[in-house]
Formats: sequence, C-alpha cells, structure tokens
Amino acid sequence: MEKSLYELAKKYLEDAEVLALKAELYNLLNLIYDKFIYLCNLSQDINPAIYVDKKQAIQEKYNQLQRIELLMANLTFRLHRSNFSKKESGVIELLESILDELQISSENNLSSSIRLKINKCARNIL
Repeated sequence: MEKSLYELAKKYLEDAEVLALKAELYNLLNLIYDKFIYLCNLSQDINPAIYVDKKQAIQEKYNQLQRIELLMANLTFRLHRSNFSKKESGVIELLESILDELQISSENNLSSSIRLKINKCARNIL
C-alpha cells in the first residue's frame, strides 16, 4: 500500500510539473523539484539525480526572473516619477538606462512572458 502512495504522489508531482512548465512558473517548479527530491528520500524506487539536474537547470531561469522582478519595481518607481516631473525629455534615456540595468539585449534568451511583463509594466505607466 505504501508503495502505491509514493507512486500516486509522484504522478501528482509530474502533472504539476507539466502545468508549471507550460505556464513558466519557475518558482513553483523549484518547489515541485524540492518535493520530488524529498519523495526520492522516502522511496528507494525513484532516482533523485533526474530531479536534481532539473532543479539546477531551472535555477538559472528562476534567478533571472527574480532579478527582473526586483528591477521592475525600480522601473515602476522611476517611470512614475518621470511621469510626474515637468520635463518630458529624458523618458527615452530613462528607459534605455533601465534596460541597461536589466542587462536586456538581443542575446538574452528571455521568454515571451517575461518580455510581455516588462512591456506591460512600461505601457501601463506611460
């Protein structure tokens, strides 16, 4: 009976992984892989190396998302402040400096959802 419960938990985690990957929810994927690794410690039938590798691969994307989230707070503040200032010039320069801070370039492999999030943030404020 205990073995079937581990298999059921693994199936639920696999389903959650598929959904989180599709939605690009890297913070949730981090948690899912942690739970997979925990499950591997409880059951000798599941190889933890697969999930350790997946967690390490997703960690870079997760860190990039975290960095962008923090810098978008700065973007929001600075754009709001520029909207309320009297000088209209400098908005383009402000956006370029923020893009430099975010280190966003054509070489960066940002997902479409992250690009959309950045564009939406700037559009809503401007």
